[in-house]
Formats: sequence, C-alpha cells, structure tokens
Amino acid sequence: VLGIFVHVADVEPIKQLEMELKAAKEEAERLATHDYLTGLPNRALLQDRIDEAIARAARTRERVYLLGVDVDNFKSVNDTYGHPAGDQFLIEISRRLKSCVRDYDTVARVGGDEFLVLAAGMTDGVEMVATRMLESAQQPFHLGEAVLTPSLSIGAARFPRNGTTRENLILACDRALYR
Repeated sequence: VLGIFVHVADVEPIKQLEMELKAAKEEAERLATHDYLTGLPNRALLQDRIDEAIARAARTRERVYLLGVDVDNFKSVNDTYGHPAGDQFLIEISRRLKSCVRDYDTVARVGGDEFLVLAAGMTDGVEMVATRMLESAQQPFHLGEAVLTPSLSIGAARFPRNGTTRENLILACDRALYR
C-alpha cells in the first residue's frame, strides 16, 4: 500500500431533505385525491373506486350501491352563522356519515354540501345504512350557543339495475336524490 485516501461527508442534511421531499410528495398526492376541508375522498378518487367496484361486480355479480346525500338547508347555516361555522358543520356531517358505513365503503365529498357514498358487496341493508345516516345526522349539533338539528336528503342507485357505467349510476343516484 503506497497511500490511503479517506473522504468523510455528513449525509444527514441530504437524508433529511429526502425525507422532506417524500413527505411533500405524499401530501401532494393526498391533496389531489381528498377534500381539503373534511379529509374525505374527493370526486376524482371516488370515480376511480366506482369504476373498480363496477368491474369487480361485473365479474362476481355482487351489488354496488351509490347513495347521494345532500345536507338540507345548508345555505342558511352559512348565511346565518358564517362560513367558518358552516365548515365546522360540514366536518361534523362528514364524521357522522363516515360512522354509518363499513370501513371499506367510500364516503366522498363531491360538492359544497353534497356527498356520495359507495357501498360495494352489500347483499342487502342499504335502506338500513340510509336510515342510520338520517338518524345520525339528526342528532343536535352545537354551534356556539346555537343548537342545530341537521337533516339530509338521500337517493340511491344500484348497479346494474340503475346503471352499468359510472356516469349512468351517478345520474340515477342524482335523480333519486332529487325525487
């Protein structure tokens, strides 16, 4: 051996930067697929899950239900108590809806006070789920000194009876909701 060369470098800053970049990427992916206010899946993620559920159901003949949920008179909450209070109201409604479904069902916020619930593989009981949602929503909600009693409108559609594509299923669900 004629000589030796040693190079010592602190890689901690590089590793820290890698971890920060990974966390930022994960957060960007989450923001692209989830509602910023409620943390629920958004329309884009829901559409993907509906397509997957329809494809699986076409092979296995399982039922796929899509429930449209609209918060009744939500505009008056925003107008009376302000948008921050309306946001808290929506967060609570989201929590209540999520508590009424199975862990692997999808509750998505698709508009201001509009939600879609995807329940795949359910043999029966969609009426019970809707009833649980209505009852859960009607529990008093305390907003400062005010006590609100929310109510919902719900419409349901089933694959393949009411539609064989995502678009047709959503359209049938919307029609049922507004009926």
